[in-house]
Amino acid sequence: MNNPFTTESLLAGQGIYAVTKYELAGHAFNGNQYTGGNSGAHFDGFREMDANQTVSQIGRMNILGISGGRVNTLRDSSGRTVGVNHPVSRGYGVNVLLHPNDTYTVQRTYTRSGTTTIKGQEEGIHAEDIGDAAYRAGMYVNVPFGN
Repeated sequence: MNNPFTTESLLAGQGIYAVTKYELAGHAFNGNQYTGGNSGAHFDGFREMDANQTVSQIGRMNILGISGGRVNTLRDSSGRTVGVNHPVSRGYGVNVLLHPNDTYTVQRTYTRSGTTTIKGQEEGIHAEDIGDAAYRAGMYVNVPFGN
């Protein structure tokens, strides 16, 4: 039996923690809010990334702690994968996006009625620190995050 907690299994949707990937039409970014889904112009300006590598850098135990193993891809308006999203709970989520300078932005987001608000954001995070930053962003109840 294949290990359901490997990076390949997480992204392929295998195992008990099946990963749901969905793509919705995006709409305009407005300050720290955007409507739409996991794709669109609000993700333009970020660099194309390999979601498998980012999931590996975050770490499978961190992903299990953040979202129970759920991983969605984030796409810009041209359809390139520029980040990953981990749905947490009660409308909260964690976005991990790659900048052109090879650093990451981690966002704590809150979605209600189709509008997503960025509740906290940290920029300039290097690959070795991405797991810790994503985990802190996922702890929305008692851990302050970002600016």
